[in-house]
Amino acid sequence: MALLGVLGAACSSSESGPDAQDDTTRAAVPASSPTAATAEGPSEPDANGHGALETPDTSSGPLARRDFPRPRALGPGWSYRVDMGDAEEGYTGNNTPVLEREPSEVAMLAVPFGCPRPVDVPVPEHALEVDYTAGGVSVIAVRAAFADPRTASRFFGTRARLLRGCQGTVVSRAEGVLVDEVRRLSDTALLNDRTPHSDPWAELALHDGDQVVLVAARSRLDGPPMTSDSVADLVQAFRR
Repeated sequence: MALLGVLGAACSSSESGPDAQDDTTRAAVPASSPTAATAEGPSEPDANGHGALETPDTSSGPLARRDFPRPRALGPGWSYRVDMGDAEEGYTGNNTPVLEREPSEVAMLAVPFGCPRPVDVPVPEHALEVDYTAGGVSVIAVRAAFADPRTASRFFGTRARLLRGCQGTVVSRAEGVLVDEVRRLSDTALLNDRTPHSDPWAELALHDGDQVVLVAARSRLDGPPMTSDSVADLVQAFRR
């Protein structure tokens, strides 16, 4: 699954309007789970008697929904998507498209499992996810905040090197190639695919000062919303 499907618990979700309120009153990467920190505390045990589920917050340190573009800024067909949670992953949705994420998980899932990993990816201090849909395609955006721009640059550069080192790597026949294409768009923007022949995702990474933005669409490279024309617009929209 993609970095962010990856980063996100991708499919148990519902859509909300394209411009739901940016400020919410209720307190967000591969089948991943949100951070254990909650605003409301754990929910009750589920019907099967399993442990209480965590409810992720809608902010992480300095990061909030305002740090992400509204759907209208991303173009026609974009809207927010609400992650309803995943009992197996130990969390329940917070009824918003915004989920606090576990920073260490962002680093762990920056490249696919099975890729050569001779060095560690720096761990951000905070991470926040916003879920969208674009013309029916699930899109997961994560903004990771680091201690300083140098650390953010190191995360971006290390991830780029590891992805290039993983090109053509096959761990299993069923999964196929883990990374096929890695495209350098600029010194601060990188585009790549993930498991393109089994569970295709297109991933965009942006170095943005002391932060890195990771945007993953459940589509192939050059397919909507990751076409050559739209990627340039996404780069603009997700920069602060």
